[in-house]
Formats: sequence, C-alpha cells, structure tokens
Amino acid sequence: MSTGVPVRVVIVDDEPIVRDGLTMYLDSAEDIEVVARLSNGVELLDYLDTHRVDLVLMDVRMPVMDGPTALSRLTVAHPQVRVLFMTSFDDEEIVYQLLSHGGHGFLLKNATPEEIRAAVRAVVDGGVPVSPTVNARIVREAASQYRRRSQLEDFGLSERESDVLKLLCQAASNREIAKRLSLSESTVKAYVSTIMTRMGCTSRLHVVVTAFEQGLVPLRG
Repeated sequence: MSTGVPVRVVIVDDEPIVRDGLTMYLDSAEDIEVVARLSNGVELLDYLDTHRVDLVLMDVRMPVMDGPTALSRLTVAHPQVRVLFMTSFDDEEIVYQLLSHGGHGFLLKNATPEEIRAAVRAVVDGGVPVSPTVNARIVREAASQYRRRSQLEDFGLSERESDVLKLLCQAASNREIAKRLSLSESTVKAYVSTIMTRMGCTSRLHVVVTAFEQGLVPLRG
C-alpha cells in the first residue's frame, strides 16, 4: 500500500460520536484520509456518484438505508469500492451473509485504534481482516452450510490456484502470497481474479467463505 497516496475512506454510521471517534483514529495515520462522514446508505450512494473513494467503513444497522442494503447496491454501481463493516452487532448469520455477498472485512466496535487502521490497510492490500470472534462464527456457519450440501462443486482450480486459495483462506495479502509462492504480486492478482471468476464470487472474502462451504480447504475450529 506504499503508493504515497493516502487511502480515501468514507465513514458511514448513524451515531455522531462513533463517526468522530473513527475519524480521529484514522486521520492520525499519514497514509489514510477520511474524506466524508455520513449517516446512512442513501447518503453514501449519493456521495459515491460524484466522488472517488477507496474504502467504506460502514455500520450494519442504520436508519433510512442500512448496511446490507447499501452493500447490495454498491457492489453493482461501484464494484471497485471496498467495504469494511464495523459494528457491535455480531449475529452469526448476518455476518456470514454480509461477507459472502461482497463485504471485504468485518470488525467489532471494541477493536483498538491500531486494529482499525491495520484493517483498513489490509483491505486495500488485498487482505480480508475479520475480528477473531467473528471469524469463528463465519467458519461455524460455513461448516453448517457444508454439512447441509449433498453435492459439492468442483471449480476446476489448478494446483497453483489451489495453493493461492489456501493462502487466501489464511487471510494472506497479495504481497504475502507472492512471497510464500515466489510469484510477483501482479501474478497473484491475476490468480485471485481467475479464482473469483471460476468460483462465482464477488470478493476475496466471498472466496474464503465459499472455499469453506465447498470443502476446498479444511474447516478450522
């Protein structure tokens, strides 16, 4: 993420005190810039129509338009924008659905300032940050889906694509995968793009969830 250009972040939360706190945490980093603070999904979609944004840090429950609804519209209208959810609401099924339908990460509101900044950097670098307790819920839900399926899909991944997938499921970034597999970052990005296409996924985290669902990697925990 060392491009010299700050990551442009929009914070979306209906609580002013939360917006203020997150802004303070993120603006203290030289490589992150909060460009807007909004209160719901409608304001977000309007803003994205006229402004360039790299990442949205968004709550789940909000009036007018909540996070899940905004996500479903954002992934169609602005697929290049990454979405990191941050909330105190950690229902297992909702978290699983959000992350398997285009979300790029999920943190709880008790995360430390450094964890929040690190998560923003990780998402931009291609990682899939998820709070540990939330990560356990995702795996449990994926395991439940896995057990309910009578037939698992064969996506026809090559051996190298399978190697990349395994590292994706360990939350490795493009840089980390490139180092582990002795590849260039551009090659890793190409592999990830191919994997997403073959698996019919809309984000890296969607790939991870689907991989657990389909038994492509061992279920943890």
